[in-house]
Amino acid sequence: MHYYLIKVKGISLPFWHKPTGRTAPFSEHVRAWLGYSAVVVGVVLLVSIFVHRDPGPAPQLLPTSPFYQSAHGPGGLGIVPTWPIMWTHGMNRFVAIAFGLEPDIWGTMLGILLMTAALVAIPFVDRGTGEPASWAEALSLRRRGWAYLAMRSSGRS
Repeated sequence: MHYYLIKVKGISLPFWHKPTGRTAPFSEHVRAWLGYSAVVVGVVLLVSIFVHRDPGPAPQLLPTSPFYQSAHGPGGLGIVPTWPIMWTHGMNRFVAIAFGLEPDIWGTMLGILLMTAALVAIPFVDRGTGEPASWAEALSLRRRGWAYLAMRSSGRS
């Protein structure tokens, strides 16, 4: 996707940066990704080494779990996911109720699929032909209406 934005659309810097005319090979972008990724993974690794947490309750399909053989899983007992993945609970309940699909994990899979499709569609439905030169161009619904719709739908699931 990043390759498409740089090579086809010509977008490599935010419009508020002054254009310098400098060009760089795509490998320079990949090198930067790897560098930033190494820093992020390093920080996560250090935090995981020095901040100890218990693993939580056993998965509901194991006999040692407090949720083992509950009629409607942990959700039936009032247990909901923590806030970073709260959307999965809503999607799982929707798919289980609306389509009768069990296990309800298919709701999470459907949500991930819809968000991925919306994010992949953004550069293709964006009618801009190049880098926006101002905030007005960047926020123009006439040029970027479908892209805004895709962005909005990918954040709602």
